[in-house]
Amino acid sequence: MNIEELRKEYENTLKRSYSLLDENIEWINRYRGYITKIRDSFFPIQCKLVKNVVQLNWPLAAYLNITSVKKSGMNLDLRLFGTSIATLFIKKDSLTSEEYKLVKERKIDRLDRKKINSVVRVSFKKNGFEKLIGEGPERESQIIKKEFVSKEYWDLSFINELLKEQDYGWHDHRIEKFRSIIKRIYDNQGFIAADEHAHESNVLHLMKGKSPYFNAITPVLLEDVFFQMPTPFMGSKSKDNLIEYAAHNGGGIDILARKKYGAKNELCVIEIKDKYESGEEPIKAIKQAIAYAGFLMRLIQAEYGEMWLKYFGINSSKEKCNINAVIAMPYKLNKRSLTDEDTVFDGMVLDAGEGCTITLNYMYYDEQIFYSKEIEADNVLISIKRDKSKSMGRVEGDGSF
Repeated sequence: MNIEELRKEYENTLKRSYSLLDENIEWINRYRGYITKIRDSFFPIQCKLVKNVVQLNWPLAAYLNITSVKKSGMNLDLRLFGTSIATLFIKKDSLTSEEYKLVKERKIDRLDRKKINSVVRVSFKKNGFEKLIGEGPERESQIIKKEFVSKEYWDLSFINELLKEQDYGWHDHRIEKFRSIIKRIYDNQGFIAADEHAHESNVLHLMKGKSPYFNAITPVLLEDVFFQMPTPFMGSKSKDNLIEYAAHNGGGIDILARKKYGAKNELCVIEIKDKYESGEEPIKAIKQAIAYAGFLMRLIQAEYGEMWLKYFGINSSKEKCNINAVIAMPYKLNKRSLTDEDTVFDGMVLDAGEGCTITLNYMYYDEQIFYSKEIEADNVLISIKRDKSKSMGRVEGDGSF
């Protein structure tokens, strides 16, 4: 494809996202409400209370939905290798008024640890468990390998008994047994990244753990847990030049991250696909990242944008800023070379208005990085310019390690 024609397509994607935001202004007050609630309310500390008590170990991970900040309660979404399997929560009437007062005053250290441990509950989701073993409506996305659905590992009789009760205490002996089952399967490489949620969760885990593969790229977290930054767009059809305004029902940014380069850091909007396939080639799929980056640019340029920028951990001014739109997907780098279409957009800079820009990048990886602790430099190719990797000993940002 002619490079100028391609640039025109990408510019039109960005213009379309801006046009939709100008036509539908309800997002302005809604996102002001989100950041105000996060910054000024009881929400952050109650989330941290639950997170501190449960102390999750990978492949279990806690997620938050940013749109839930206006709701009461202390709830976290519990995911196993990317699949949502339960809700972690503290019932509102479980704490005394004095204990709630200490939580609100951020004096968690003065709470009786044993008491708090006893009130954290977990409620399982049957459909999530079906998906794990390839049953139910999402049976094509089996997360636990078939040979591990056995008495020795994923004991179905035990699991079915576990699902009969409404909820459990996090330190119940049955929950401890459940966690030991998960660890045993993971230690024996019994999980498989069978869908985009699994890919997203694994990449987040590696980024948060400061894997040398992703040096100088770190995920933006919501109260120290994973989340998808919501947008008001239905962007899944953007590859076909179709973007819809969906208000509260818009899609989320798969991974919102920061990249460090010298004294500056910048946001990265990372769109993940779980496979390289016809119709969703990187040259097309990156349009979804462009649309979402366009929303993020308008968000941080809004009247309250500095609050979002600060919460995202960006130390640069919103004036003349840059956002990186990144397409990420698995690619057997040791079996085939990248084509021109896979890289032609790399480094392309789009005018985002007011002196701001959106820069296009790619991130290709071998799924083996999810399963092996051995670091193989050729398992990941990232075009994002970032600081040098001390552990890998080579300059990053030129498409190789």
